[in-house]
Parts: sequence; C-alpha cells; structure tokens
Amino acid sequence: MGKFPSRLMRRKRQDGWAIVSVMVAMMITGLLAIYASGKWTTSVYEAQAESTGRYMTKVRGAILTALTKHLEVFTLVDTSGAPPGTYAPAPAWATFAGPTTTISVADLKVSKFLEGGFPDLPPLGRSIHINLQRTGTCPGTDCNVTAYVYSCWPISKGKPSGAVDNTTCPAVPGNWQTDSSLVGAVMIAANGYGGTNSLQPATMRGPLFSVTSASLGIPATSAGHVALLASLNDSLFPQFVRQGDTRHIYLNDSLSVAKQISTDEGLLINTAVVPGSPCSTPGLYANSNKNTMVKCIGGNWFELDGYMLMAAQSLANGAAVVDPICPGANLLPFSFASLQNADVTMTGPDIAVTGVISGGLTGSGNVNAAGAVSVSGTFNGTTTSTAASSIRVAQGVSIVAGRVVITPPSANARALVLQGCRSS
Repeated sequence: MGKFPSRLMRRKRQDGWAIVSVMVAMMITGLLAIYASGKWTTSVYEAQAESTGRYMTKVRGAILTALTKHLEVFTLVDTSGAPPGTYAPAPAWATFAGPTTTISVADLKVSKFLEGGFPDLPPLGRSIHINLQRTGTCPGTDCNVTAYVYSCWPISKGKPSGAVDNTTCPAVPGNWQTDSSLVGAVMIAANGYGGTNSLQPATMRGPLFSVTSASLGIPATSAGHVALLASLNDSLFPQFVRQGDTRHIYLNDSLSVAKQISTDEGLLINTAVVPGSPCSTPGLYANSNKNTMVKCIGGNWFELDGYMLMAAQSLANGAAVVDPICPGANLLPFSFASLQNADVTMTGPDIAVTGVISGGLTGSGNVNAAGAVSVSGTFNGTTTSTAASSIRVAQGVSIVAGRVVITPPSANARALVLQGCRSS
C-alpha cells in the first residue's frame, strides 16, 4: 500500500510533460505556418515579376515586327513612286514626323501586332508603353529607329487603385514603394534586353543601352522602372535585303530572278572585256574596255555597238557636214557619204566607149597610120556592141574639209551622209 502514492505522483508528472510537449508543438507549427505564409507570398510576387518581364518581352517582339513591316515609314523613305500594293498600309502612329513618339499596348493591339486577347496591363508596373526614337539623317544610311518598352511606374508590390487607362501614364503616387528584388526578377525574365534606373534614377541603363530616363518620359527622380530595348540593329535583320532598302547592297555571288529586272536609273556593268577575246557563257552581256556593249557569241565577245548611227542627211554639193559630239575618249565621230541622186550631162571627155562596134557608115573619112578611123558627115545605119563594150559615167562624192564634194558637180545630185560615233 505504501507504493501507490509514488506511482500516482509519477503519473501526474508525466501528464504535465505531455501538455508542455503539445504546447511546444503547437507553437512550432504556428511559427512554421507564419514562415510558410511569408515564403508563399514572396513566391507569388516573384512569379508576378517574372510574368511582367515576359509580358514586356512579348510587347518588344510586337514592336520589332512593326519596325520590320513598316521600316520605310519609320525611316521616312518616299514610297510615292512605288507601284500600288508594294507596301502595306502603315498605322497612323508609325507616321510620326518628329524625332520621337510614345505609343501604348492598346495601339499595338488595334494595329494587330498584338492579338486581341493579350492582357491590357502587366502584373506589375501599372502599364507598359513604347517610346520610339528616330536618329540620324532620315532617309539615309545613318538613319536609325530605336524603341524602348518601359513600365509606366516603378516595379512594386503595390497595385494602382481604380480603373487603369493603359493609354496614359500619370505621375507616380508619392507613397509608391519600389521593390528592388522584384526589379531584378523582371530583368532576369527580359533575356538580356532589359535595363533599369534603380541605381541611378536619371539614367536607364542595361547591358545593351544607356539613355536618360527623361528621354523616355520618366521623371529623373523616379527610380525602379524597367525598360527593354527593341532595335533591328540588335538582330539579324540588317543582314537581309528588305523592301524599300536604302542601303548599298553587295552580293558576292550570282543573282537569279524569276521575272524581269526593272531599274529607274540604268544598268551599270562593271566589266572591261576585250572585243574578240574568248568567253564561256553564251548570251552573256558585258561592257568592253572601250565602254561598248559586247555579247558572248560563238565563244567570243562580239561588239554590238562599235558603230552608233546618230544622223542621216540628204545633202547637195557644197553642203556643210558637222561631226557629231561623241561622249568619252573611246568614241570617235564619223561621217560617210554616198551618192543618193546622180545628175550627169555626158560630154566628150565624160564618155569612154570601148569594145567592138559594127554597122554601116556613110560619108567621107580616112584611116591614119595607127588604124584610127575618122568620120565626118552623117552617121547612117545601126551599130551593135559586144559584152566587152561599156560607157563610164564619172561622178562621185566625198567629204572634204567639212563639206560635201560631188564631182563632176551638178545641181540635182544629192549625197546621203551618215554620221555617228565609232569605238576607237
């Protein structure tokens, strides 16, 4: 009986320790719950920051598509002379005349560069806007158009109150608190194209760019914004020939087209082949070393325009002939004349009769020692000639000292004068 109280006391002590253990477990569970709740909240905000970076990356892709499709509009290229349908109609916001303009996500959605279901607002930063900047001489080789996709307000855990108009960017509220860790999460999701003014509010700086915050419309004292660079110079786009390209394009190999080639200024062939020299591509055209057109025919370069006819005139005897003016040192003027109309009165010295003449003669005459027959009186009868007989008319034309010379001269004779340039 004496041991019973001792066992009762031990049981009471054990029950007390059990209650303490339960209380400790409840306290630890509560602390873990509080910790887990905070960690869960942090994960939610980090996910929102990552989504904001991806949201801005999507907007960046849309503005790059717009720059690619309407680059001639952004760079002020005159397309008024292009055939209808050559260029797609551009949205009104792409035709800004000044050096800069700012548009919104709503503008990209209306212009179909973002799908209709794309969210109007990002998870953080209130709204997203796009600043377009044109630099250099446009149009021209140094013309450049750059876009910056930026958050209207600093990246924060806060949310704007009331309805948000994503086409405007009002001033940042005074109680708005920037969260640097969330800024970093947005930057990581920007894939290297992002920049921020968290460290220096007056400068938006990233690995690819550094611009003043004021140039984007962001107050120089407002830190914590994020911007993404959108420029065709930071992609493979400059390597491709594009519609309305104003650059000098150089290809290092052959170019083939399915249809005709048109040019508004002419075709320049930078060759200097020797006419008559061998060639290997039949039908190929080239420029000669004398600046004349040649064609590969029968394995040799054939000169197509060694002579260029510029004038044809019908001129009388004594008319002036003025040589044409030929461009370049490799072309010389020429003038060729031939009889167009002959007008000759044949007299004794102009007529030479050769051959055998037979027939009858009536009259008196004599024969000298050389066998020449002289007849005086009237010729009566017929004569015939053989194939060896001929009558020569002596009239010709030439150009002497810049004038037409017809010999013997006559009033109705005409010379056909051809003039032009020939290769030297």
